[in-house]
Amino acid sequence: MDLIIRNALTLSGNELRVADIGIRGETIAAIAAALKADGPELDAAGCLVIPGMIAASWMIMLVANAALAQGLLARFGANWRPSPDLAGLDLPLWVPVLCWRWRLRLARLWAGSSIGLPIRPGSWAA
Repeated sequence: MDLIIRNALTLSGNELRVADIGIRGETIAAIAAALKADGPELDAAGCLVIPGMIAASWMIMLVANAALAQGLLARFGANWRPSPDLAGLDLPLWVPVLCWRWRLRLARLWAGSSIGLPIRPGSWAA
């Protein structure tokens, strides 16, 4: 491993745990409880690590840039396809229900954690 991040609070799926993260090159090679130290180490005690967050942020930026580009092209009359009427779109009923269920699941996960987080569940605005 090129770098080992020790004692990181990792969130992967529904599991919140303290683990070591081994990095080889530019990728995460291993996430385990105790990795053998081959190289430099970094202590990440109390830091939350979400491995899939980079891909999600790239997808959000892709959609945001596409929407901005479509808006600019439509504004100056250079778009090839008609712009959708975004004000007329409604969310399906399952989207807010799914978001609410995930919020409850995360709150229950944090409340039942023996690790402890700096933010108490229920301290954020509803």
